[in-house]
Amino acid sequence: AIVGYVTYLQEMYVRPQKAQAQAAAGVAAHSMDKSNMSVKAVDKQRTWAVDQMIRVARFAQLPITDALTTNVLHFIVAHAGFSPASKDSKKCGVAELATVPEPPLSDNTRNHMCTSLISFVGDLNRFSNQAQGSADGEAGAHSVGRLALGCSRSGTVWATSAIDKLLECASKKTTAVLHGFSSCKPTLEEMAKVLHAMAAKSAAYAAAGAIANAQRVRGLELLLGNVCLVGACWTNKDVRAEFLEVAPEVAECYKRLETQIDGEAKTPKKRSKEEKKEQEDGDPKPVEVLVDVILSFMTKDLHFLRKLCDQVFVPFTDLMTADAVDAIIGVLKTKEGDDAEDGAVVEAEMDVDGMMDVDDDSDVSMADDDDDQEQLGAVDEELRRKIEEALGNASTSLGNEDGGDVSASGEEEEYDDEQMTVFDDKLAEIFRHKKEQKLAVRDLRISLINFKLRALDLVDVFLTKQPGNPLMIRLLPTVVDLAKATSGDSRTKPLHDRTIAILGARRPKYPTGFDSEAGLALLDAVHKRARRAQDKPELAMLGNVAAFVTRALMDNAQTDEARTATSDRVVDIAKASLADFMTRKSSQIHADFFRPATEKLLPSQVGIFWRIAHVALADYGRPGQAVNVYRQVQAFALAETVVASVPRVASESSDVADTSALAEAAERLLRELQAAVCETILFAVSDENKAAGSGKLRIEPLRLKEMLMHLVEIARRCIAKDDVFRQAAQRAFAPSDKWTGAVAALSSASTVFALKIFRA
Repeated sequence: AIVGYVTYLQEMYVRPQKAQAQAAAGVAAHSMDKSNMSVKAVDKQRTWAVDQMIRVARFAQLPITDALTTNVLHFIVAHAGFSPASKDSKKCGVAELATVPEPPLSDNTRNHMCTSLISFVGDLNRFSNQAQGSADGEAGAHSVGRLALGCSRSGTVWATSAIDKLLECASKKTTAVLHGFSSCKPTLEEMAKVLHAMAAKSAAYAAAGAIANAQRVRGLELLLGNVCLVGACWTNKDVRAEFLEVAPEVAECYKRLETQIDGEAKTPKKRSKEEKKEQEDGDPKPVEVLVDVILSFMTKDLHFLRKLCDQVFVPFTDLMTADAVDAIIGVLKTKEGDDAEDGAVVEAEMDVDGMMDVDDDSDVSMADDDDDQEQLGAVDEELRRKIEEALGNASTSLGNEDGGDVSASGEEEEYDDEQMTVFDDKLAEIFRHKKEQKLAVRDLRISLINFKLRALDLVDVFLTKQPGNPLMIRLLPTVVDLAKATSGDSRTKPLHDRTIAILGARRPKYPTGFDSEAGLALLDAVHKRARRAQDKPELAMLGNVAAFVTRALMDNAQTDEARTATSDRVVDIAKASLADFMTRKSSQIHADFFRPATEKLLPSQVGIFWRIAHVALADYGRPGQAVNVYRQVQAFALAETVVASVPRVASESSDVADTSALAEAAERLLRELQAAVCETILFAVSDENKAAGSGKLRIEPLRLKEMLMHLVEIARRCIAKDDVFRQAAQRAFAPSDKWTGAVAALSSASTVFALKIFRA
């Protein structure tokens, strides 16, 4: 039934009038002559028939066979680009062109066929042959994972099949109607050989079990096939020429990849010599060539091509190099007008130092605003000059026509209607030019935002597929910078939201093998930026990044000495942020900023933040140490945030030594907590507390209530879950004269204050 319906649609396309006559009930076929359907109606019916064929061929719920998909694909290719060269169409050698379309195809119909062909192949690129019905039988190595995308069950890539059909039609007795096909045919023939070589190599790798290499070669085949198809069938000649120029670059990428893969099979001695020679020659790696090609495609307004680039990029993520990452960084760092003379994107180096100084960032933003004002002033000055020039020309014209100059008294003579018309036309031209400049600036800004959004797609793919790659530490500063630069501007809100989503995503692994100094510099930069965060979402995002980098730093330290040194540096950075929060009213750091780190760190690593909580209580948990009472309460809140990790540590830790060490840290923390609470209670009920606030209580009952609530919650978490922590809490909270005195002082406090405390 499906095959019969597709055949009916093809007959409708070739003979729309006859098909309509046969379908019309009670109407004789001979009565439907050419005059009964207009050209517009014929085009509309043919367009509908093509759309229906494509819709059926890509409908995943139907048991579509490879033969049916191939039939639809080849039919569209043949009719989009060729027509029989002789009157006897059956002798042209192309089965799809055996019947000449009647009436002849219009230019609009052929253009629709070309765009439909490219869109159809773009859909097939993401279509898995595993999703099809089982009508074709077996599925071999070509149906493994990503190898099943964009090809038939036999492993034939649909884009390659379309290119082969184009060249087959060109070799028969046909006339090419594609614009510029004769000039691009040599390139297509050359690329077809490369496509067939790719197909053979991918099949060989898959048969040998090297699925990763097979996926990379398959991805390049998909990319090259689609590039050639666009270069042959796109309606715009400039776009066709541009894609045909890129095709050899993709082929070169495949050759480099093949050389790299074959080189890995050689002995280590020979391989090291070849790698050394490549480094001396400075030849780019295959992934570097591919990233450059993909980034060049990101500027195109072709949806299927952007999706294809992401699809091709996935198997290459584990081959990423510093230069390839820098190419993406360069796009994310680009500002309006920051292009080099040759059109290449500049600023491809990671600049952690530039991200570290937040005040400098603010200065840069202000400088950018000043530059914008200067540009506006320059534009206004230019506009003023043009208007004055137009007025001067009109005055000169007036003086010449009257045979004299403007009167000595300085009074200008009035313009006549003809001169006013000339002057109005000149002004209209000036203002039209200014409007075009504004639109060009707006379009440039929109294009740049879209370009960065597509580059962020690559970043997301890389971070998702390779969360443990050390190059993440090289990439993260630029992404954080982009989140900061795009905040607070409605025009860049999509870019800001996308960046926040990428930075806030959970990663199953953490990078290792990177330079610890670079990681520590990044962590310090994130903390400094968090102190001046603009809102809570930004602070939460920076907290996630800080937690991720902290965990990566601890995982990256392989020896005890390295772990100790790294943990000390991390504590120093956190202590600086803690001091900023406790002593500066405008600081944006909050206790919740440290929560993600306590959740991400391993039980053997979480002791870092127990040290930080101890410092918070020791240095800022007593009256008068913090900038205000609210910040003093936050020292208790930070301790509770850290102690919240006790249930997870107790359940996940299998090392008795780690649990014992944390229990000792918990005991020290609880002792410090008890001492801070005692001193706070004694101060709260003293006359000094009243005098400190000029008659108002500096430590109010509600604030003291919050501290006591944190104390109760911390004790509950330590006592409830684990015997080791319970014993540590019992030792820390053992009865003491100081604690008994604090309780007695609170009980004997003034009636009003005590009543407020007990009510709270």
